[in-house]
Amino acid sequence: MNLLYFALRHPLYQRWMLLPSLAFILSWVAGPLSIFLFPLLLTIVYYYTLKKHPVVIRPWIWFLTAPITSYIWFRWGPIEQLFSEPHGRVEYGIAAHYAGQLLCSTCLLLMISDELQNAVLRWMGSMLISGAVCLGFYVSMANLSAHFLETGSLTLFITPPLVGLIANGISGLLLIDYEHR
Repeated sequence: MNLLYFALRHPLYQRWMLLPSLAFILSWVAGPLSIFLFPLLLTIVYYYTLKKHPVVIRPWIWFLTAPITSYIWFRWGPIEQLFSEPHGRVEYGIAAHYAGQLLCSTCLLLMISDELQNAVLRWMGSMLISGAVCLGFYVSMANLSAHFLETGSLTLFITPPLVGLIANGISGLLLIDYEHR
């Protein structure tokens, strides 16, 4: 219980868990333009998260990943998968998104001062766990319900932020360093 209390009060954990879901919800305001807005908001979210990381000294370098994030989102993102004909599978888009974020994570090598290996491994491990939780959820829900991923369904707007909160809540526990509390 003490570990969970520490995590919930840690600013890095809070940003890792909450901001990506908030970016997804805020991108809805743009309507169809959310396809363009979300990757940019996600880049900004990770920049603010990295600003709270104790070993990151140049978080602005993360903005160099915006073209990669945008390209992967436009080319293989969940939105494209849902509206393509014949209908794609959203889990392919999620896998592409997290693979792209792992690729972007290599920029951490340019941002951190010391404890190089530990910080990079924690960030990439958190990204892998988050992706695995999201993929596991979507695959199991698609197998349980044939109508789960229909494009007109309200679940398309409610599910991603909720799954993101759960996935990032679990994966964020790896991101923070409990030894230095």
